Amino acid sequence: MPSRILREGILSSERVDLLSAPAEVFYRRLMSAVDDYGRFYAKPELLRAACFPLKLNKVGNPDIGKWILETREAALVRTYTVDGKEYLEMLDFKQQVRTKVSKFPPPPGPAANNAQQMQSTCVADAQHLHTKAEAKSYSNLKSSSVARATTGKTAAAAALSNGLFYPEKLTSAERREAAKVLNGHPHAQFMLDELAGAMASKAGVGKPIAMLVHFKKQETAGTMSYSHASQIQAARELAQVEAELAAAGKSDVLERQ
Repeated sequence: MPSRILREGILSSERVDLLSAPAEVFYRRLMSAVDDYGRFYAKPELLRAACFPLKLNKVGNPDIGKWILETREAALVRTYTVDGKEYLEMLDFKQQVRTKVSKFPPPPGPAANNAQQMQSTCVADAQHLHTKAEAKSYSNLKSSSVARATTGKTAAAAALSNGLFYPEKLTSAERREAAKVLNGHPHAQFMLDELAGAMASKAGVGKPIAMLVHFKKQETAGTMSYSHASQIQAARELAQVEAELAAAGKSDVLERQ
């Protein structure tokens, strides 16, 4: 999960004050879901899974749609379309950037240049962000069987030429079949992560490709509900941060804090 700095200005922000209480909760949770450039998918189903993974039975897609509208009207978020896909960007995000390229395409036109980010220039910045609580969370998440589904060394091995991370337990033949099923689907990684979590759970999955086909049908119908994907993605991001720190000679930073 990305590290975020919540500045006290949010408490006195007139724009934030325009939000209803539920919309403000959504806005604050959104900060932890977007990438370093403040961007994420704008599809309610994906936002719901990313922002409320433990409240999927209490928060519905219509709620997300309403809160997106509120944050847009308060000039806190913009939504935009690139190649037929919907994305959002938090305005005035001003977080530290640890990656050179956003995971999501920028808004078309001049709007792409409006996001002012603070570029990290030394490993000390990363050290400052990793508090003891975050280190504990990292340790617990990394040690779980679900989290290991597509993370660490296995994640590197699982990433095929199409840039997707496949569940560790899939055979080579099943990965090829999965690639055919997904075939460039915009939410392919979310479905693969959901499958990875299901396969790593106690119940397991008898026919993973059949489950993936079912996920795709639900996506098409707009009824897909994610319960594992966010945890898998968070664990993978944490593993990537550790790898970056290790490469900088600071692999023990989390344990020392």
